[in-house]
Amino acid sequence: MKKHKKIAVYGSKCPYCGTVYKHEGMARRCLRRPLCRIYNNVTGDRRKIADIQFKAAACVQFFAAPLLKCGRDDSDYREIKQHAQRCLDLIDTLYTRVITLHCGMAVFDASTTKAVRLLESIWPPVKTDMTHLLAVMSTLFYDVRRALDEAWQHYPAWATDDVWAEIEEETDALFDLFNPEGTEDYPHIDKVMPAYDILREFILPERKTDMRLYLAGERFWIAAPTKAEAREILRTETGLVGLAMKGIDLGEKLEDGRTAGELLATANGMPKIVARAA
Repeated sequence: MKKHKKIAVYGSKCPYCGTVYKHEGMARRCLRRPLCRIYNNVTGDRRKIADIQFKAAACVQFFAAPLLKCGRDDSDYREIKQHAQRCLDLIDTLYTRVITLHCGMAVFDASTTKAVRLLESIWPPVKTDMTHLLAVMSTLFYDVRRALDEAWQHYPAWATDDVWAEIEEETDALFDLFNPEGTEDYPHIDKVMPAYDILREFILPERKTDMRLYLAGERFWIAAPTKAEAREILRTETGLVGLAMKGIDLGEKLEDGRTAGELLATANGMPKIVARAA
C-alpha cells in the first residue's frame, strides 16, 4: 500500500473556525462560519460603539506611552509618569470590558490603524508640545463620554462610562502638570480648535449640534455644542483663560429659580455667553 506523504500547511488560522489562510489579514477577516461573522462582521450599534472607543483609546495610548519613556526622574516627572501609567492601565481595563461587544481583531485594526495615522499627521513623531496635545485630548474625551451616554441607556451591559470618566480625570491631571499656571498662552494654542475638530469629526462623525450649558469658573454661563467651543467663546469674548469648565444638567435648578434648560433656551440656539453667575 502506497503511503502518502503528509503535506504541512503553512499560513494563518482564523481564531474562530480554524480555517487556514495564506495571509494573516485574510484570517482576521474570515466569514466562513457563524462565529466568524459575529466577531469579524460587526455592524450597527455594536460597531459604532466599538469604533468610537477603539479610536479614542488609540488617542490615549498616543500621548501616554511616550511619557513613560522620558529619562528624567525628578518629582514632577515621576508624577507625570504615574498619571500616564494609570491612563494605560485604564485602557487595559477598557479592552477587558469591551470584550462583551464581541469584536475581532479585524474590527480593532480597522479603527486603530486609521486613528494612529491621523494622530501622526497632526503631531508628527518629533518633539511635540504636550500642553497643546493634552488640551485637545482632555476636551475630546469629555465629548466621547457625552456621545456614548445614549448608547449606555440602551445597552447598559456594554457601559464603560466609569472608565472614560477616570481617563478624562487623569488626562486633566496631566494637562495641569504641563500647564501649572492654568494659562492658555502656551505654544500652538491657535491650533487647538483645528486639531480638535479634525479628531472629533473622525471619532464622532455624526456631530451633534444640540446646545449644552456650561459654567466657567463659577462666573459665566455659556451655551455651546461642546466644552472646547465653550472655552473658545470665553477666550474670544472676555479674554479669560484657564477657568474650570463644567457641563450642567439641563434639569438642574439655578439660584434664580429657573432650570438650566430654561437658561439655555435664552441663547436661541446661538453659541454665546448667556449670563453671569450670581
